[in-house]
Amino acid sequence: MENKNTMEIRKNENFDQGIIRILNHLHHDSARRIVARSQQYISIHRYRVNLKKIRGIVRLLRFDIGEEKYHELDNDYRTVARQSSVLRDYSSQIELLKNLKNSATDETLTSSLQEAIKQIGQLRITEYQKFVAKKQGFSIQQMILGLNENTQQLNISNCSEVFILKSFCNIYQKAKNAYVESHVNENEEIYHSWRKQVKYLMYQLTILKKAWPSYFQIYIKELKKLGSLLGKLHDLHLLDFHLREKSWISLTKKQETAIIKFIAPQKEELKTNIRSIGDRLFYENASSIAGRIYSIWKASEENKR
Repeated sequence: MENKNTMEIRKNENFDQGIIRILNHLHHDSARRIVARSQQYISIHRYRVNLKKIRGIVRLLRFDIGEEKYHELDNDYRTVARQSSVLRDYSSQIELLKNLKNSATDETLTSSLQEAIKQIGQLRITEYQKFVAKKQGFSIQQMILGLNENTQQLNISNCSEVFILKSFCNIYQKAKNAYVESHVNENEEIYHSWRKQVKYLMYQLTILKKAWPSYFQIYIKELKKLGSLLGKLHDLHLLDFHLREKSWISLTKKQETAIIKFIAPQKEELKTNIRSIGDRLFYENASSIAGRIYSIWKASEENKR
């Protein structure tokens, strides 16, 4: 089980030491989970969460390791993640449909949701059987361990001007830009992009938590809630799409309409709550929050010496 402090730079660590330790843990945990045969769908989910954490770290290192190395690593992790994305999407849809079914009272709606669960459940079983037959888990495991060797050789500086004032500031600005864009453009892709930036920001704040523990604890909690709501909205959009396109689910028109009508107000409620949290989290200028973190981080480094 992962210690809750695993993702934090420790008080007795320099930035480079902590990052290497965290990356080593995430890669080995991922390598273990991707070949797990018990609770396999949960293991794949946790493996993919690990990859998101790693990609958040790579973004924190972006201006330290250089654009060429950054894009190389980001592309490698994106390629690896895609090999299990369908399985995770199936699992997310099944979890969503089960939650919708538990809150449904109409008999037609309940039976429609159950049929959708059955169809996606069969797709997931078939996909996982192919995943195992092709030994994809072991192939991914070797890729992950190879990427770990690569990251363990990274020449990481302890320059907080780079990883806070440049990298952290950059990802905060991207998250804020997506937040602002969501007010004028309700395209699903905007919310999906925002969700990714929120996740990266949350992992980066966890890493830098020692700079500002009490404030970051509250901020991380809010980011986690925001990420969860954005995830639910994404899953509802995905369900709506697959219902209309009949790509994963093939229902009667009556069944399809019942589900679409049921989820429409839920999407609007989620957007309202998402904007409310966004208003609290992204009112600030990126350089201002990065500057405060930088000042406190520098002070903690001075005290260490």
